[in-house]
Amino acid sequence: MFDVTLQRTVRAVEAELVKIRIPVTVHPSRTGVVIINSHGLGSSKDGYNNKYVKIAEHLQNLGVGSVIRYQSSLFPFAFQNVDMNVLLESNLRAVIEYAVENAQRVCGSHSPEICLAGFSAGASASAAIAHEYPQVTKMLLISPSADIDTEVLKRGLSEYHGELYITSGDNDCVIGPKAAEAVLEWAEKAKIRKIVTVPNCDHQFTGERNGRILSKAYLWALKGDKTYPSPEGGIELY
Repeated sequence: MFDVTLQRTVRAVEAELVKIRIPVTVHPSRTGVVIINSHGLGSSKDGYNNKYVKIAEHLQNLGVGSVIRYQSSLFPFAFQNVDMNVLLESNLRAVIEYAVENAQRVCGSHSPEICLAGFSAGASASAAIAHEYPQVTKMLLISPSADIDTEVLKRGLSEYHGELYITSGDNDCVIGPKAAEAVLEWAEKAKIRKIVTVPNCDHQFTGERNGRILSKAYLWALKGDKTYPSPEGGIELY
C-alpha cells in the first residue's frame, strides 16, 4: 500500500481558478485490474469503521484487483462557488488518469482494466464520466444518488458500453425506491445490466448483515458471485 497526492485546477462559477488536492491510497497488485472506489458525501476514503480499507484489503488479498481509494475534495471548496458537478467529476477524472498513467506500478500492466465502484455521490460521479474512458469495462453503483445533475447522468449513462451493476436497499429513504431502476434504464447501451435490491437494507447498508452483503457486492460485479445478496461469505465491516 502507498499514498500519493494528486493536484487539479478547476474553474469556479465566476471563472476563478481553484487548485484542489486529492489524497489517494493505492492497494497494488499484479492482476491488470484496477478498482477505483468513490465514497459518498460526508464520508472519507477510509469509510465508517474503515470499511473501505477492509474491502480494499479483501479484494487485494483475493487477487481480484488493485484498489484505489481517494479523498474527494468537496470541502472546503464548496464555499468558493465551485459547482458540485465540477468537483465530483474532476476528482474522479484525476484518479482515473493517474491509474492509467501509472498502471504498471498500480496493477502490473500497461493496459489496465478499470472498474469504477461508487457509493451514493461517488456512484453518480462514476455514472457521469465512465463513458469517457475506454479502460472502464465495469461499473458498480451502490445506492446511486443524484448529486450530479440528472441530465449529466442521463447523457453519461446513455454513452456507457461496459458492464453495469447496481445495488441498493429496499429501505433506502435517501434515493427512493425507483432511483436505482431509473439509472439502469438510462444505460441502454451497456453490455450487461444487472440490478439487485437488498431486503431490510438502508442507504448506508447499516448493520452486521448488510455490511457483509456490501462487501460481497464487489465480488458480484467483478467475479460474477451468484450468491449475492446473501451475506454468507462476506467480511465483517461494522
